[in-house]
Amino acid sequence: MNTTIAAIILAAGKSTRMGTPKMLLPWGQSSVIETVVQHVIATELKPVVIVTGANQTSIEEKLTPFSERVQVIHNRQYARLEMFFSIKLGIRQVAGHCHAAMLILGDQPHIAPQTVAGLIALFNDQTASIVIPSYNMRRGHPILLHQRFFNEILDMPDDASLKTFLANNEQEIQYLLIDDDSILEDMDSPEEYQQLKKKHHR
Repeated sequence: MNTTIAAIILAAGKSTRMGTPKMLLPWGQSSVIETVVQHVIATELKPVVIVTGANQTSIEEKLTPFSERVQVIHNRQYARLEMFFSIKLGIRQVAGHCHAAMLILGDQPHIAPQTVAGLIALFNDQTASIVIPSYNMRRGHPILLHQRFFNEILDMPDDASLKTFLANNEQEIQYLLIDDDSILEDMDSPEEYQQLKKKHHR
């Protein structure tokens, strides 16, 4: 089966706790968002859609080198609505162009490529509907959704949550069990950012 899986990179957050745009923070030889995009375009995921919000101009400047490989859309409601609205915008963009979509957080440059590959493999092998990585019985990101859920998500209120959607479809979830806690790690505060840099920069 030749499955097309889109990537929706969520990069619209306000970075309130960080105090500075976290997508633009240094990571390795580039920035957080550039690293995420580089990792994604190195996979078989396509099309690749990035949803921006706060700090739109600065983030889109960072994405210029990838303009032939990615589509950038802007969440104009980023100040009022949470991540779920960005997910809806991304799904609306890829619907009809893929069999599934992987939801990827723009502030997780440390996600291992084998995690992404494992999610894709489980989706293809098991004809799974929703695939989520799990570490020690705790689920993380990224999350892979079959296209049959696209309309359900688009029909939900703009201010709904991914948590609600997953709770509504608990029986459809298959978990990819991994021994890497990176899927749980957030980069919301300066302290978390520094900890992640120390941990993941060899």
